[in-house]
Amino acid sequence: MAENVGNVAPFINDQFIVTAIFGEVRPYETHKGLDIATSGSKPLYAVDDGIVILNGGNASTGYGYYFAYKNQTSGVAYFYGHMAAPSTLAVGDSVTFGTYV
Repeated sequence: MAENVGNVAPFINDQFIVTAIFGEVRPYETHKGLDIATSGSKPLYAVDDGIVILNGGNASTGYGYYFAYKNQTSGVAYFYGHMAAPSTLAVGDSVTFGTYV
């Protein structure tokens, strides 16, 4: 999917590649997320304000290290999986747009 290349966000000057799209049909499931890959190990940033609701995993789980937060006003939750290392934030911590997670 090399044609799906762009910048991660207006405040991050780094390119990414979309490696799997939401709704993609696979032999064993329908993909329920959007997978975005970068070259090497890059920092991850919050794309909204919210409260941390998950932080865990390890290198051997299906999602690897994972992290999630939820916007308390809109109810929208954001899940980051396949991370190179665990987040240093704890469940209950606040994040704001642009915060390193």
